[in-house]
Amino acid sequence: MIRLTEEADSFIRATGSTYKKGLLSWRLLEALEGVDLEDVEVVGLRQQAVRTTNDQTALSIPAKDYKRLHDEARQRDCSVNALINAVIVRYQQRRGRKGWKDEQL
Repeated sequence: MIRLTEEADSFIRATGSTYKKGLLSWRLLEALEGVDLEDVEVVGLRQQAVRTTNDQTALSIPAKDYKRLHDEARQRDCSVNALINAVIVRYQQRRGRKGWKDEQL
């Protein structure tokens, strides 16, 4: 379970189409493929007054991708949760108005 910041939550849930089962997980995988984990700036949720959503979000990703996130988080001394939020925000900042790939189908 992941607690998304309000910014990351608004990016990952932004859609012009209807939600399908697994859509948020697919979007996380898209973001992971679209950014370099080593270049993502991570802001700890406790280090700054970052607003989070009230609910936790269930995102399923393959074990190899989780391991990659876990290893990078350990190396950077941050949580996987903080790294996931940073990946989503960074990916959307880079893509700008293009949106998610599933919206362009």
